[in-house]
Amino acid sequence: MINYLLSSMMIALSFMQSPSDPMDVLKVAREKIQSHQRISYDYVGLYPNPAGSYDTAYKKAYFVQNAESPLEFDFIIKGDFFDHVLIDGDFRLANAFEKTVTLYPDDRPELIQLELDNASSIKRSSISLLKEQDWEYLKDTVMDKQGFANYSRILVDRMHNGGRVLTEQHILINKETHLLEGMQRRNYYKGNLTQRYVITYKNYMLSQSSVPLKYELPEGYSTVFYGQVEEKEIIAVGSLAPDFSIQDMEGNQVNLAHYKGKKVLLNFSSVGCGYCHQAVQFFNENDLLPEDMVAFYVSVFDKKEMVRDYFQKIKAPYTVIPDGEELRVKYSAISTPNFILINEEGVVEKTVIGFDKEFLKSLKKE
Repeated sequence: MINYLLSSMMIALSFMQSPSDPMDVLKVAREKIQSHQRISYDYVGLYPNPAGSYDTAYKKAYFVQNAESPLEFDFIIKGDFFDHVLIDGDFRLANAFEKTVTLYPDDRPELIQLELDNASSIKRSSISLLKEQDWEYLKDTVMDKQGFANYSRILVDRMHNGGRVLTEQHILINKETHLLEGMQRRNYYKGNLTQRYVITYKNYMLSQSSVPLKYELPEGYSTVFYGQVEEKEIIAVGSLAPDFSIQDMEGNQVNLAHYKGKKVLLNFSSVGCGYCHQAVQFFNENDLLPEDMVAFYVSVFDKKEMVRDYFQKIKAPYTVIPDGEELRVKYSAISTPNFILINEEGVVEKTVIGFDKEFLKSLKKE
């Protein structure tokens, strides 16, 4: 599916005859959205990961017109990890990692606007993209035998270390349906494409129904108020390491108690984290672990299939634990990569956040 979406989007950038008035397509697309009370669609995003392949994100978006809303629409955008909700001025953010729904204060509209301006799920919604006024017509394109108008705009254009950094954003509007059905963001450095991600919008449903949106609190989640969440701290050095029994990637049981008398290094990581990837490569390129130490790659945030796919491309330097969210909570790991070193007696000896080469080199001397 990934290859199909990528190839389809690239075909869509091939040249066809330009329309006589291409900006009319964009105008009609905007008018079509504004002329309907209720809009929904599915969203499929392909994002490059450090292993050189793509991660896939799925979202479902629902919009209902509301003239009082900053977007002129209320919305529910449901994703794998976060839900963004704005209904009658009440903004909520559901976090699947923390199992919380954060309520934003009504008297702080600037906080809601900050989310609207920065949350990628909202910025990359077809509603938000069509509201941007700096689109320039590029050319007509074709995808799956359908004609599209391709528009682009420049997000970043600056010099860095003697090279030009350029970020382009493209949207594709179906000339028959007048719906925005594709988006690409491309990053260039010194004229070379360094990163590209692709979004496809499909299964549009448009109607005149004005039934208000209703968001159901996910089962098992708790409600918190913005700014009232206590800052969490990583497990303290000198404390007894919480025991655990968990399966590794191969289905073998891993028990902390079995390693008493040896040092244990826990590496809390995510396959989409660039610094985590660098740390894995650093382990693969260097002999870092002494004989009296065992290490575990503890995957957080990622689905097991994503972890398996990643380590089919990248050599695993030590045992991989794919479903490590429960372990992350036990150890209060707050970032990735997050290294926790446990001594021979089962006591936390050191905690390190980030890719720290000097710390990793010091393991051999422990």
